[in-house]
Amino acid sequence: TWMSGGIKTSSPVSMTVFDGGSGDRLYQAMRGYSNNQVWTRALTDAYNWQPWTSNLKKTTSAVTMQVFNNRLYQAIRGYGDNLIWTRSTPDGQAWTEWGGADSAMKTISNVTMQVFNNTLYQAVRQYSTNYILTRSSTDGVTWNARGGESTTKTASNVTMTVFGNRLYQAIR
Repeated sequence: TWMSGGIKTSSPVSMTVFDGGSGDRLYQAMRGYSNNQVWTRALTDAYNWQPWTSNLKKTTSAVTMQVFNNRLYQAIRGYGDNLIWTRSTPDGQAWTEWGGADSAMKTISNVTMQVFNNTLYQAVRQYSTNYILTRSSTDGVTWNARGGESTTKTASNVTMTVFGNRLYQAIR
């Protein structure tokens, strides 16, 4: 059964399950089609979505989500500045302010996130060189300074997953 949401988007929709203290909920996040704002909502049971909410932050890419240390994280490519912006919530309601990355982490791609060995990783395609940049955080607040800059270039988004106790990245 298809459920309508009423908001258009030109980017992929992100979904993840998160228990913010009131049981598992399915969260959706996306970039608004006409205003580029980040929109989020949750499915509280099998049929009832909460209304879409936006905090007016704009993005030029898809919104990505990841659960880490009992918090739901969102990451985006900033509108106009192309920096990685990240925010989180412990309960799906009270979000932190968006935190930005240093200017060396400018990107022209979606931000990819993955949890591995109690660490949250973010990977992007660097804005000026197309190199893969990866950074990590053990607390979701303090990020290592640029992370690993690869010598490999990509023409697309970076994807990540965990398999067999290893963190894998794939590119085009």
